Amino acid sequence: MGELVDRVDDHDRVIGVVDRSEAVAAGWLYRMSMVLCRDEERRYLVHRRPGSSSRFPGEYSWLVAGAVGAGESYAEA
Repeated sequence: MGELVDRVDDHDRVIGVVDRSEAVAAGWLYRMSMVLCRDEERRYLVHRRPGSSSRFPGEYSWLVAGAVGAGESYAEA
């Protein structure tokens, strides 16, 4: 089994625990945590996603993000 995440409804209420790859394939909602990095000169960090990423491999992104694990809070993530 892969990475477990909380499947949520449209109001962010947990409705089950599923494998993240299953949630992605089925288009189910699950929790993500994201960070936007900006320096003192108001420049934003832009990075290239790894080629092994399940979503948008090799693409550029301005967010650093990851799935919130099953049972984990946004703050803990």
